[in-house]
Amino acid sequence: MIDPYLDEEGGGKNRFDPFAILRMFWRRKWLFLVPFGLCLAMAAVAIKTMTPIFESAAQIRVVYEMTSSRLLDDESRRFRRPQDMDQATLSNIWNIVTSPKFVDLVVRESRLYTGRAQLPESDQEVIPATLTPEEMRAVRRESARFRAKLRVRREGDQLFDIGVRDVDPRQAYILARVVFDRFLEEERATRTAPRTATRDFLARQRTTYELALKAAEDSLASFQRSILTESLAGNPINANNLNTAEASLRNLQDQYYNTDINEMAGLEQRARGVTGDVPGINALLRDNEVVQVLQDLRELEFSRMIGSGSLNLANDLGQARVRLNSLIESRVARQYSQLGTMDRESVIQYLYFMVYREAKGRVLENLSRHVRNYREFTTRQPIQSARLAELEEEVVNRRNLLDSIEREITQQTLNLEASLAEVGYRIEVRRDPRPPSRPVEPDKLKLSFMAFVLSLAIGFGLVVISILLDRTFTAVADIEQALRLPVIGTLPMIQDEHFQRKQRLRLLRWFVLVILILGVAAGFLFYIYPRMN
Repeated sequence: MIDPYLDEEGGGKNRFDPFAILRMFWRRKWLFLVPFGLCLAMAAVAIKTMTPIFESAAQIRVVYEMTSSRLLDDESRRFRRPQDMDQATLSNIWNIVTSPKFVDLVVRESRLYTGRAQLPESDQEVIPATLTPEEMRAVRRESARFRAKLRVRREGDQLFDIGVRDVDPRQAYILARVVFDRFLEEERATRTAPRTATRDFLARQRTTYELALKAAEDSLASFQRSILTESLAGNPINANNLNTAEASLRNLQDQYYNTDINEMAGLEQRARGVTGDVPGINALLRDNEVVQVLQDLRELEFSRMIGSGSLNLANDLGQARVRLNSLIESRVARQYSQLGTMDRESVIQYLYFMVYREAKGRVLENLSRHVRNYREFTTRQPIQSARLAELEEEVVNRRNLLDSIEREITQQTLNLEASLAEVGYRIEVRRDPRPPSRPVEPDKLKLSFMAFVLSLAIGFGLVVISILLDRTFTAVADIEQALRLPVIGTLPMIQDEHFQRKQRLRLLRWFVLVILILGVAAGFLFYIYPRMN
C-alpha cells in the first residue's frame, strides 16, 4: 500500500535529507501539538488549584573542631572527607527529629492534637503526663501527619535547615519553633547520654570494687590479728613490696654511707670558711615547724622507698623539701644577718643537707628494721607467711583495680564536661524559625519548567513512535527496493469502506495511547508532584 502523501523523488537514497524528516514530522504535527498543549494546560490548572504550602525553617551550623588532646575524643577523625562528616551529621539530625518519642513530644507540647498548634507559654510549662483515650488517639493520628511535614536538608558545607511545612503559615511557624527548641535539647542529651551511662556504670562498678577491697582488707586484718607478733605489729613490709623495699634499702645505704659523706665534707668546709666554725643543727631540730616538716619528709620518703603512696607522691615530696628549705633560709637570715647573700647560701646548703640527712637516717633505720623483722617472720613461720603473702597480694590487686576504675571515671567525667562545653563539636544557630511570608509550593517556575519538558518529551515521543510504527511506502523507490522489481505505474488510493474502517481503527489506537500518556502526566502533576514536596 502506498501512502497517499508521497514524498518527492530525491536523488541519492543514502543521502541525509533533513527536509524529508521535517515533512514526516509535519504530517504528524497533531500528535505533538495536542499532547503538548494539554500538558501545559494541566500544569496551569495544577498551579491554580494546588493548595499553598508554607514553610518555616531554622538554620544551624555544625562545626567539628580538631583537638590534639589524648583524653578527649575527636569526632572528626572518623571521617576522611568533609562531605562524609556533613552526611553523617544530616543523618543524625534526621534520626533525632523523626524519632517517635521526639514527634510525640512535639505534638504534646504544641497541643497539636487539639487541632490547633500553640506555642508554650514558658519554658517551665508542664506537658500533660496523662491523656484521655480520645486524646491519645488524636496524638497518634497527628504524629503520623506531622512526621510527613518535617523537613531536614543540607544547605551547604556544615549548614543544615530544620523546618516544618503546613498549609497554615502560623501553624508552620509554631511547629518549627517547638521542633527547633526541642531538637537543641535532644541533641545535647543524645551526645552526653552515652558518656553519662558509661560514667554511671563505672560508678556502680567502683562501689563493687570498694566492697571487694574492704572484704580483702578485713580478711588480711583478721589473719594478721590471728598471727600477731611483735615482728609484724605495724610493719608495712609485705610480700608485694619486699623486693622494692630491699632494693631501696641498698640504694639508701650506699647513698647515706658513701655519696653523702663526700658531699658533706665539701659543704662543711665552705660553711666553716664563712662562719669560722661548723654551724650546729640542734636548734633547728628543736624548732616545731622544722620538726613537723621533717616528720612529713620521713613519711613521704618511706612511702617512696616501699613503692606505695598516692599518685602525687613526687609532687608532695617536692613541696615538703621546698618548705624545709624556706624554713632554714628564714632561720639563717635571722641568725647570720651580717653575712652576704652568697655566704648565707653556703650556710643554708650545709644546714639543709644535714637536716635532710638526719631525716634520711631515720628512714634508713626504720626501713632496715621492718625488712629485717619481716624476713625473720618468714623464716620462723613459712606457712603463715605464705598465707599472709596471698592475702596481701589480693589486697594490692583489688586496690589496683579500684585505682584503674577511678582513672576511667575521671576520664569519662572530662569527656562529659567537654561535651557539655561543646569542645570539638559545636552547633551555631544561624537563623531562628520565622513566620513565612509566602508559600513555597506550588513553585510556579519549577512546575512550569517540568511541565514544559514533560510536554516536549511526550510530543516528540509520540511522533517518533508514529514514525517507527509506520509501515506504509512513501516513495516509489522504497517499493522498488523492497520488491526488487521496477514500478511501471501508480494508482491513487481508493477511499472505500475498508480503508475508512482501517483508518478509524488506527486513529482510535492513537487516541487511546495519547489518553493513557496524558493520564500518566496528570497523575504526576496532580498527585505525585504535591507529595514530592
